[in-house]
Amino acid sequence: MKGTWKYFLFYLLLIIVFFIDALAGGKLIAIGDGISQNYPLHKYYASYIRQFIFPLWLPHEFLGMPFLGLMHTGLLYPINLISHFLLPDALAYNFSLLFHYLIAAFFTFLYARTIGCREIPSFIAGIVFCFSGFMIAHHGHHQMQNAAALFPLILYLYEKARTSLHYKFSLLAGITIACQILAGHMQISVYTLFILAVYTIFHLFFTMKETRLRFLILASIPVLIGLILSIPQLLSSLQLSRLSWREHIDYAFFTGLSLEPYQLIRLVFPFILGGGAGIPIWGPWQFSETMCYIGLLPLAIAFLVALSQWKTNYHVKFWSTISLLSIFFMLGQFTPLYKIMFYLPGYNRFRVPARNILFLHFAIAILCAIGLSIILSNNEKAKQFLKRLFLLLGGLFILCLFFIAGFQVILTKLPAYVQQINPGSPLRAAVFLPFLLIASGTALIYYAYKKNNPASHILIILFIIADLFLFGMLLQARKEWMPYSRLDSICESPVYKYFSNKFDARVAFIDTSSNLNQIQCGIDSFSGYDPNILKKYMVMMNIKYNNGFIFDWPALIQNNMLLSLCNVKYLVKAEQPASVSHNETETYPLNTEPYEKIAQFGIVNIYFNNKYLPRIFSVNTLRPARDIYEIRNAFYEQTIDPSKEAYVFQKDYEQLKNFRLVKGKAIIRTYQPEFIDIEVSAEGTAFFILSDIYYPGWQAYLDGKQTIIYETNGLLRGFLIPPGKHTLYLRYRD
Repeated sequence: MKGTWKYFLFYLLLIIVFFIDALAGGKLIAIGDGISQNYPLHKYYASYIRQFIFPLWLPHEFLGMPFLGLMHTGLLYPINLISHFLLPDALAYNFSLLFHYLIAAFFTFLYARTIGCREIPSFIAGIVFCFSGFMIAHHGHHQMQNAAALFPLILYLYEKARTSLHYKFSLLAGITIACQILAGHMQISVYTLFILAVYTIFHLFFTMKETRLRFLILASIPVLIGLILSIPQLLSSLQLSRLSWREHIDYAFFTGLSLEPYQLIRLVFPFILGGGAGIPIWGPWQFSETMCYIGLLPLAIAFLVALSQWKTNYHVKFWSTISLLSIFFMLGQFTPLYKIMFYLPGYNRFRVPARNILFLHFAIAILCAIGLSIILSNNEKAKQFLKRLFLLLGGLFILCLFFIAGFQVILTKLPAYVQQINPGSPLRAAVFLPFLLIASGTALIYYAYKKNNPASHILIILFIIADLFLFGMLLQARKEWMPYSRLDSICESPVYKYFSNKFDARVAFIDTSSNLNQIQCGIDSFSGYDPNILKKYMVMMNIKYNNGFIFDWPALIQNNMLLSLCNVKYLVKAEQPASVSHNETETYPLNTEPYEKIAQFGIVNIYFNNKYLPRIFSVNTLRPARDIYEIRNAFYEQTIDPSKEAYVFQKDYEQLKNFRLVKGKAIIRTYQPEFIDIEVSAEGTAFFILSDIYYPGWQAYLDGKQTIIYETNGLLRGFLIPPGKHTLYLRYRD
């Protein structure tokens, strides 16, 4: 297609203008998880990538985690590798984000052109999808946005393969599917494969009989290629998933953060439940997960196209079907038939059905392009379409009048946390601004209906752009973008700086247990955050899940055994005044034995645990255990002395029970993420425990010969060492 690259430049210009406050102000385009979790992980692996090293293991949270297996780090994703190798960390993070907005817009444009839409409507489709509520509200979820941005490219290549029946497009689609998997958000990849299956089945009915088999082969090859190319990532992530707590999730978790039906009001009033500039977030705790706004005119045009063109245009029929399926999936638990999806292998591993908003927004963008193509045809069909559009928007205008008039009554029908809204000026803005947009949009369409000339069509296009830009510019989240200077100074903060030269032990960050900023500072944290936290870690620490991982800090602090066993030498806790404190750890103060306050920075106190055990130590007694629950009970009931005794599972105990164990000494000479060099010695046979997580892939060598790693105390690594002085070498191979 000649001249298409000029649209690429237009998209680039629009994206730069949209994010100019971050680009000119030197800010990281990230919020929430993007700042506290995603960016620290990117910064961690970037430091290794520049040394031509793939960091396969992460030692800085949960006693260690397989870094490649985490998946959401996007370790093997080519764009991440290139950008972090060439650019400073924050700039690389922003570049990757903006690059994906660019390709999301451009390949939506190309797909729309491929199915026969005019240039300008296709250009608008790219804008509608790129600046949709899903893509903009999710900019804090870097890996999700990256994977979502590749969806239009995959669809474009599938459509080219279908229409040309050429294998090169199938091959390129396979590479893109692999890239989407490697981008780091498997949920979007699985959802994409589901849409591709629907796409293939649907289009088989509209393909000539003599080419159906060829099309089916061309549609199947990309999936096979994508899975093969991403095997290293898939195998590592699958292994972690099987050992994680998510191996057996229930229906309640699967449907967690379904889009509640009343939240569909955000299709018209995006900020009525909060999230706009100066407006508190009154709605659900996950504002980004429930934002379904995509602009007033695109929504109206798409709806009208679906009604009027269903029978005559099979592209309309397909994307209307996808729209209905997406709404069905978005509502999750609120649509009883959704329980069927719980029994679909692969699909049932993920929560937040509301993320299907992605496909609704893409479908609306394409339907909008088809509708705008009709409008720009400037014929009798266009005039009839504009007339219907005016009537539709006029009806919506009248409904909004009734809505505003009866808003107080409606408010009392919403959930309790929404009823607490004080209908002040922010709320009036959230109600009346969309109302004004509807009014002006209705007037504009009426003008276009009367004139039906190029000038009126241009005004429609400009209105769509202005509407979506206004939505994105009003997001309260923009206020959270952090300047580069603050990012660079995180490790210079008093608390993190205090641990800058203390690499011999772990730290328990009690009040910020899900914050991963300590990773970029090289601090080993006892806790952390990852959606695939190992099940045995959750069992031993008695962690509960309720929209996040909840540590039982009072029990851990009071008991102390597990903290000491896991080499927790320091505890960090913010002391709030009694009048405002809601921290459950207040039920057990830290200024009593065995904890000693050793430093204070503002309201943050640092405590020393004088019962902590070294990173590696030996015991002289082993006990057999049937399962991890027996081990956990022993620690919580305090019927074991972890400095002298240890549990091993029954099968290992049978090999070890006849050894008479003595205490030994150990010195860690080298401790790197993927290899550890230890000098061990004892006058007799000794059993050493390394307080790092026991995980497949780790191999141990004693004086150069491979030796067994025993799963000890349900969590850790144990080694049987013969008398004398030896070198114990550990290496991780994923």
